[in-house]
Amino acid sequence: MRVAGATAGGVRIRLLAGLGVAVLLAAVAATVVWSGGASADSPSYTVYRPPGLSSSKPVPLVISFAGQAFVDGKAIAAEAGKAGYVVMYPTLPEIHGVPWSASWKQRAAELSTMLDTVEAQQNIDPQRVFATGTSRGGVASYQMACDLSNRIAAIASVAASLIEQTCVPAQPVSVLEIHGLADTAVPFNGNSVFPPVPATISHWRSVNRCGAASSTRSQGRVTTQTWQCAAGTEVGLTTIQGLGHGWPLDVAGFDPAATIWAFFQSHPRVAAPPPLSASLLQARVTRTSRGRQIAVRVRVNQAVRVSLTLLRRGRRIGGPVVKSATGLGLVTLPVGKSIKAGSAVLQAVFATPSGARAVRTHAVRLPAA
Repeated sequence: MRVAGATAGGVRIRLLAGLGVAVLLAAVAATVVWSGGASADSPSYTVYRPPGLSSSKPVPLVISFAGQAFVDGKAIAAEAGKAGYVVMYPTLPEIHGVPWSASWKQRAAELSTMLDTVEAQQNIDPQRVFATGTSRGGVASYQMACDLSNRIAAIASVAASLIEQTCVPAQPVSVLEIHGLADTAVPFNGNSVFPPVPATISHWRSVNRCGAASSTRSQGRVTTQTWQCAAGTEVGLTTIQGLGHGWPLDVAGFDPAATIWAFFQSHPRVAAPPPLSASLLQARVTRTSRGRQIAVRVRVNQAVRVSLTLLRRGRRIGGPVVKSATGLGLVTLPVGKSIKAGSAVLQAVFATPSGARAVRTHAVRLPAA
């Protein structure tokens, strides 16, 4: 990667040469900081802050893995000037042909330390930190979503796929993949190095706990399919007919940088909910005009779905009945006429939209029908 060095106000500046003269001059005029590793195999980074961007309020940060294709870094910087965000450009030390693959855990820790510095220096909103990259930069973006899900709200990968198919992020991360269907370097249907793109999307739909239904829209050569997932996240796949490997240039009606920013803007990181607290306070058998029922009083600290089941000797004899509850609530379970009198166990399963679960039981004695 070629760089140009400069000094401004006593601060060492490292500027990506491929960003172009206009962006280069703008970067010098803006607040730009540089930090480097101890060796060529250590990551370093450049920060670009658009001129005139307010420093009095927190702003978003886009981490751009420009890699060898400077055109995407230039586009992301140009969009930053319009949208009002800061861009961080890490270098990509190459290990076995794929960035950071052999020592990613170490690189992830180093990147997290870099983020601490940049967030403090540039007044970054920690809920709006995103990552994007093309080709190997896309691979790095996926790895960030895997290992830094506590820092990254969303990623957008271009012309890449997820190599670490065992990745399970600690928190859901919104994911967008933009891919040319004529890509031969990272084929849509995969090769010996890169898994198929559909497998990548399937993986993120699974770990993000997405719904089965999707929405699809098409315009010209571009088709986008999206799935809504847990914690307000989203998984999206944009395919482009006839596009080869790399940043999408001259695709009618499609602006990749604006598309990526629109995706990021819609998906800030949602703070993790508190641990689920659920109590089954009371289970009382009553009679109504329709027969017996169990009135169950519950208390929860967040919105849940409660599933009530009646058990006897470990076997289900009544239910399940599923209801919504929040705070202090009352849920009822009808008891069928065929269920004999005697002891039973009421089981309540509490489940949150984010996937947290709690099980509570209560002994009850059923009167004769």
